[in-house]
Amino acid sequence: MKYDAIVIGSGIAGITFARAYNKYGKKIAIVEKSKLGGTAISTGCLPVKVHKDNLLDFLKSKKVIKSYGVDLNVNLNDVYKRGREKILGLQACIEDELEGIDLYFGDGEFLDRNTFKVGEEHLLSEIFVLATGTSPVVLKDCKRAISHKELIDLENLPEELLIVGGGVEAVEIADIYSSYGVKIDMVLREADILQDSDTDLKDSLVERLRTKNVNFYCEDDIIDALEDGDKIKAITTKGNIIKADYLLYTSIRKLNKINGLEDLGIIYDENKIHVDNNLKTSVENIYAIGDANGTLGMAHVAYNQGLSLAKYLCIGKEINKNYSSLPRSIFSLQEISGIGKSENDLKTENYKVSKVNLRNLYRGYAKELDGFAKLIYRDNELLGYWIVSDNSSDLMADSALWFDGGCTLEKISQSLFINPSLLEVLPELYLKSIKGDE
Repeated sequence: MKYDAIVIGSGIAGITFARAYNKYGKKIAIVEKSKLGGTAISTGCLPVKVHKDNLLDFLKSKKVIKSYGVDLNVNLNDVYKRGREKILGLQACIEDELEGIDLYFGDGEFLDRNTFKVGEEHLLSEIFVLATGTSPVVLKDCKRAISHKELIDLENLPEELLIVGGGVEAVEIADIYSSYGVKIDMVLREADILQDSDTDLKDSLVERLRTKNVNFYCEDDIIDALEDGDKIKAITTKGNIIKADYLLYTSIRKLNKINGLEDLGIIYDENKIHVDNNLKTSVENIYAIGDANGTLGMAHVAYNQGLSLAKYLCIGKEINKNYSSLPRSIFSLQEISGIGKSENDLKTENYKVSKVNLRNLYRGYAKELDGFAKLIYRDNELLGYWIVSDNSSDLMADSALWFDGGCTLEKISQSLFINPSLLEVLPELYLKSIKGDE
């Protein structure tokens, strides 16, 4: 079968490219060796957020009902199972999005630069897009040492979970699963979680985790782990012995390789496939997008690359993407979201900060919101914008348009914001900046 383009991998990068390329009237196929959606949609990022939203719905309902003098007695494992049911429905959602795109399932290989074999099928194309992503690395070979893939597949909540790492994935899972009632231990090499984040951005998260009796083993590491009946026993460099139902490894990932890459002469290493500014590999007709090319490892970057590559191939729009204003979020129960520079990034540079408590906004008062927003600036130039609050990722949704367009304090002062809304935090931050208040 011959196609205008063939995508290897169905993560968010591959799916987005295929959908966009199909919209341009091109004939396209996706080859997937396991499950549609990849890490972002099916085995990690989105499923964890489904659990987060599911849990928050329950906790908020419980709080409201209790305010009327009624207790809501529901087993948290039943709440967890409801979230899991939502996750299991994701495959059908993905298939609906891929209408008009041919799907092939199986582990294939390149026979030459224009031919890919999967099963008994020989798929032909002038263009191939590698969107194979990366996979988590589990350092201990035993069934109770797991990654996010196995964690998401658990039918029931574990009683105890030992998490290795203190990065974004680790803290999201720690916050969510401890709220489900799971006892959490965290072992991290650094002195604190989210080592590169500003202290004020993570203070409430650290306090919340400690309140839920999450144990931190800082500046420590796992040196050995072995199965102990229905548990796993880990030993750390400081001599701590920690038992749990599962040992969860986070953050360490490696490239998902494809058979035949070496013979084609594609340049790659253990972590990524090398590409140019237009996402082209060292072979003229083969491109790599998303986590496979090692650019930042974020789902929204993968999405953008899929869309940008389709435009480049169909209408010749050069890519050359600048990621300096990259928006990002940590999806803990109270989200941490931002764009541009943090104070930690700037360190000794000259800058000023304005802060606004979201509860001081009319809409924030009505919603009983906790959290704050801060604007980092120098003279009239915006350097960074950060929000710690429920669903702060939604408040940052159009932030890339602001920053990519060269937003300034002056532009904020001239713009109109709906009243009452949470977006009024921006003119309030501007008001604070007039006197340089914090």
